[in-house]
Amino acid sequence: MKNILLLLLFFWVAATSAQPKSYDYAYLNKKGICVYSATEKKEYLISTTGQDPALSPDGTKLAYTDNGKNSDRFIVVIDLGTKKKTNLDTHNNNCYGAVWSRDGKMLAYSIFLGTKWAIAVINADNTGAKILEKNTENCYSPVWITDGRALMVQDGVNLKIVDFYGNVNKTVSLKTLEGGLPELKEMVGNASSDKFMVTPDDRNIVFSTGTDEPGEGDGPPEAVFIYNVGSKKTLRLTPKGYSANEIALSGNTVLFTISKFKSSAFSINQVDMDGKNYKILFRNCSSVSVKLPHDYGEGL
Repeated sequence: MKNILLLLLFFWVAATSAQPKSYDYAYLNKKGICVYSATEKKEYLISTTGQDPALSPDGTKLAYTDNGKNSDRFIVVIDLGTKKKTNLDTHNNNCYGAVWSRDGKMLAYSIFLGTKWAIAVINADNTGAKILEKNTENCYSPVWITDGRALMVQDGVNLKIVDFYGNVNKTVSLKTLEGGLPELKEMVGNASSDKFMVTPDDRNIVFSTGTDEPGEGDGPPEAVFIYNVGSKKTLRLTPKGYSANEIALSGNTVLFTISKFKSSAFSINQVDMDGKNYKILFRNCSSVSVKLPHDYGEGL
């Protein structure tokens, strides 16, 4: 009996140790791109260069944008267990902003076609690069929906649902998301960085965009909002006097980068989708990404 117990213990230890280590958050700070383990309460530096960190759904891999020669931009995927890095074979020298499908089998990204920005996808095993949306002038901010069978993108005028054949299956005017707020009039989608995500219950769209109100710098101040599809109303989730963008969803909370006007300090904060329980998550960090669950819902 003792030998059987020892054998079972051996197999349990072997199975446990074989599981790849998983991380809960990825973000940028002054050191570079880092990942964070909530269990260990510990940060790990992954790369001293790059931006747009995107943690895989299971938290074992990380995609990010890196720079090459002559202003080239390419997408790197690193296995966080083996530390092996792979440059994605996108057949293009200007790609950025990769996002993982919910099953971790594909990535979508923005790609420059010489005169305009389009949306493309590639398999996680670095095969099958394909441009999906190339007929509309300048398309941005891909987000996976419907369990990886389609993408939601924005072209500065509309949100669109695009399938893997390049068909636009649904279009929603970005003006709809103004939701009665005067500071959003004619503002939603004016920047390529404006991002839109569908909540897990499919009832809301969370987005970041510039606002029509006094701010600082060259562009309008940015803020984070949530639009309710049923009521057609929009709620502001971040306070005035701050600039907030780079959203991510984690369960029923919204994460974002925020900084106060005339301040060089910034942080990653989170808030519930009703605008309550606002708090700081990581100081002096930006561009947060989280592992599942951060469902996009099927939406629209």
